[in-house]
Amino acid sequence: MNNILTFYKWKKIITKSKLFDFRYYFFTYSDIRLGDIDPVSHYIKYGEKEGRFPNRNFDPKYYRDTYPDVDASELNAFVHYILYGKQQDRFVNHGQYIQNEEELYWYKIISESGMFDVSYYLESNSEVLNASVDPIMHYIKNGVSQKKNPSKSFDTYFYLHFHKDVQASNMNPFVHYILYGKKEGRCCS
Repeated sequence: MNNILTFYKWKKIITKSKLFDFRYYFFTYSDIRLGDIDPVSHYIKYGEKEGRFPNRNFDPKYYRDTYPDVDASELNAFVHYILYGKQQDRFVNHGQYIQNEEELYWYKIISESGMFDVSYYLESNSEVLNASVDPIMHYIKNGVSQKKNPSKSFDTYFYLHFHKDVQASNMNPFVHYILYGKKEGRCCS
């Protein structure tokens, strides 16, 4: 942080975002509670450098290590996430990649199939490339709902539109195709 104006600007951005968890910060870090220190001010001045989390999920070290553009921006990592990362669906911690067994299973099926075309996905979705997120996980978490395609030969919208049973099952359509649709001869584009 370069100056007092930057400090107040960042404080306003963080406070206005409602993403800073005052209770979490206050009760997790006893020195803040015992010292009667404003949590947001402490986080901006010291907390990020000390590796403290502004809420249960946001890991500033992970965020900086994963996205090199954060350092280049000279912004506080949390401020960067609020202004840019959130809109880009950037991950904020290791655990965010896979949140449940189903996602882990889908990730394994897709990655082991060899059918996910990483180059195609990144070329077709520049925001994924710019955000430096795992393309397969992006497809699982965001791409399906946005009707993005995991390869030139598989059209997510088409597969869901013409195979209503897959749509009704809430199963990842690409995983369905890999496990069942291909063997059943279902059209995928």
